[in-house]
Amino acid sequence: MEYGERRASDNAAINAELLKGFMLGDIVIIPNDNVAIFNGKRRHISPKALEILLFMASNQNKLLSTEQLLKIGWGEKVTKRGNLSHVISELRHVLDDHKESPEFIQTLNRRGYRLIAAVKSVDDKVLYPNLWPSNEVPAPQLSNDNWHLSVALLKNSRLFKVTVAFSISTWVIIQIIALVFPIFNVPEWGLKIVVLLLVIGFPLILLYTWLQEIKIKKNLFYINNNSPRKKLFYKQLLFDFIFIGLLSSFVGFLSMHLIDSIELEQNGLTNNSRLPPSVTLQHDLLAVIPFKFDSHSNVPDYFKATFQGEVINALSNQKNFNLVSQRAINEVAVSSTIKQYAEKLGAKYLLDGQVVANNEEIIVMLNITDTETALQVWASLIKGAPDNLLHVQKELYRKVFNALDLIAKSSTTNVETLISTDDFKAYDSYIQGRGQLANIPTLETTAAAEIHFLNALELDPNFSLANAGLCQTYLEQYALSKNIASFQSAKRICSALTQVSQLKEEAYIALGNLNRISGQYAISDQFYQQALTLNDKNLPAITGIAQNKHTQGDIKQADLLFAKAIQLEPGYWKNYQIYGHFLFSIGHFAQASEQYTKVTLLKPDFEKGFSNLGSSYYLNDELDKASDAWQHSLSISPNAITYSNLGTAFFFQKQFTLATKNYLLATKLTPFDPTLWGNLADAQKFSGDIKNARLSYTKALGLAKEQLKVNPNQETMQASLARYQSELLQCDSALNSIETLRTSQSNDPYIYYDTAIVALNCGQKSLAQTLINTALTLGYPRKILARDIQFISIYSTSTLEKEGKLI
Repeated sequence: MEYGERRASDNAAINAELLKGFMLGDIVIIPNDNVAIFNGKRRHISPKALEILLFMASNQNKLLSTEQLLKIGWGEKVTKRGNLSHVISELRHVLDDHKESPEFIQTLNRRGYRLIAAVKSVDDKVLYPNLWPSNEVPAPQLSNDNWHLSVALLKNSRLFKVTVAFSISTWVIIQIIALVFPIFNVPEWGLKIVVLLLVIGFPLILLYTWLQEIKIKKNLFYINNNSPRKKLFYKQLLFDFIFIGLLSSFVGFLSMHLIDSIELEQNGLTNNSRLPPSVTLQHDLLAVIPFKFDSHSNVPDYFKATFQGEVINALSNQKNFNLVSQRAINEVAVSSTIKQYAEKLGAKYLLDGQVVANNEEIIVMLNITDTETALQVWASLIKGAPDNLLHVQKELYRKVFNALDLIAKSSTTNVETLISTDDFKAYDSYIQGRGQLANIPTLETTAAAEIHFLNALELDPNFSLANAGLCQTYLEQYALSKNIASFQSAKRICSALTQVSQLKEEAYIALGNLNRISGQYAISDQFYQQALTLNDKNLPAITGIAQNKHTQGDIKQADLLFAKAIQLEPGYWKNYQIYGHFLFSIGHFAQASEQYTKVTLLKPDFEKGFSNLGSSYYLNDELDKASDAWQHSLSISPNAITYSNLGTAFFFQKQFTLATKNYLLATKLTPFDPTLWGNLADAQKFSGDIKNARLSYTKALGLAKEQLKVNPNQETMQASLARYQSELLQCDSALNSIETLRTSQSNDPYIYYDTAIVALNCGQKSLAQTLINTALTLGYPRKILARDIQFISIYSTSTLEKEGKLI
């Protein structure tokens, strides 16, 4: 039907007499002016709302379905029900009507709407503004529907809305003040005074709002009938009065509490002054707080940045005291008192120091303090040449070890074995390499670390710590690039560590990581356990064992170990990232997004953290959040992971050209990753570019074979290999591979997803259905599957909905 025909048809359904004007209850409607007049006040009605109102008035007391009203207002074209809901809300506002106790428009859930107010014609004098208001207006004939006390009055009360708005505003103000006041050294009780003023102002604002509401509706006092409108008004007054009374009582109680708290703090006391420390004091716990460096000191910046960490690493080799981790220490403000350090860390002893250096001499002043008594139990002074920091470092370790032995009344420890080199320049390069590895891993930071560790080994080929650092650097490079050459370099460097009789923690971790990536999980666990023997709180060892457990199918034990790592270091971003990867891999996308969110809070400049967050949002069907996270990731730095994620999103939206574009960007940044080439091939295939798709599948197949040289037991890569074989019509090999994978009984849903595609490509439709059902059972997202064009021959969206498999 054309637009003009639709309008003619619609107008036929409207009583032409109403176009001259009519009364709806005690409200005058003038269609020609698009206004409603009530008690002398004119309210504008939008054309669309007036059109709906005229139709409803023409069918007074008749139930009009949503579909009827949508057709009247918007014609045959498809439109959202929300448009009609918006128009009805506008009419309620103009008519001062309420959904819970309607006098004009009645809502029948899932059925439609009914105009229940009386509709009357009006004479000319009512239509002229100079004759309004008129005392001759007929008394309204309103509905006598029952009044719903609790819900209706609560929703109709402006006080409730003001309370919600005030609460939100107050919370925002408090958050801002909590950030700003410490900058200006405002005491804590200053914040409480502001809160007290806000709390006291709250009932005053409510009272003012209430009086204004009464002023607006004061005409209802003078209506001489028992209309539902007047009854509702009096009940609303009573409800509001009780509401203000209850809130005022609560405000009074809260104000007295705040006043008492402010008086205590102003007198130097707190409500918690008699409480025990928040952390139990441990008599065998030592904290190495940051050393102070003289502002004129010419000590290199990297040495300053790593000095505290190196002291903690060295002291972890003594057996008398446990060490508080550097991350936990640095969570405490540097300006904290001895008592505050004790309360927040639970450490019995604090080791601190000051470093002063010039061109001729470097001086380190050391102190060990008993936090329980606040007495200094040991102090020492170390001097050395600025060009021989290694000598100063070793002398520092020797004296601190002796001091701790003395305090614990134990035997001395051989300090010479801690650093494993006598070459200062080698040690200097090693420290710089460690500093680079401590940063967010990128190809740039790992390349810089590689240079420093190679330089250290050139100066001292037997420097085992530098060997361990270089091995870990190559493993980081392999994780970033998937270049098998980096893994071969790591394998070559790590082999030298196996010849060292007494390894340090770093070496055991490097060997554990190497064997984990190689698929030698039992050997990997042995190295991690040796690191834990030296330090039972070694985080990389704990998370490494957890990753091994996950790969071997022990999900429960892996979860416990990841949780233990986070408990040991709740401020370390990498713990949350690894745990997020674990949750993501088992299909717990909402929980994974929580972990990735913590990563982005702790490392706001880590682009891959936002990319991972976007992936978890996307697979949890939170598409807007996913898009925001990915865009933020790219604004920090272009990266292959984000481009690949965007490509996947476009692929499921069947925008294959855009998917191809993003996958191409990903392969340019990380050209050795077979998964990226396989994704690119899929997009090219469905965009109709069969020739390039075949080339990309061939590239992915070759790279997958290379990756399996690193770890022949990696089931995800075996599934990918079979997938690429099936795309290249190598079905015999592909089907043999998926049969082997099926017997392994993996709990990874993505393996079954890939092997289901293999079965489809090779004409095994029933097998494909079995495999994809297994993937769904293990957590593969059902809504994503419904959008996947590769499975349209098995499941359409309607089929999934019908079978109850699409949630």
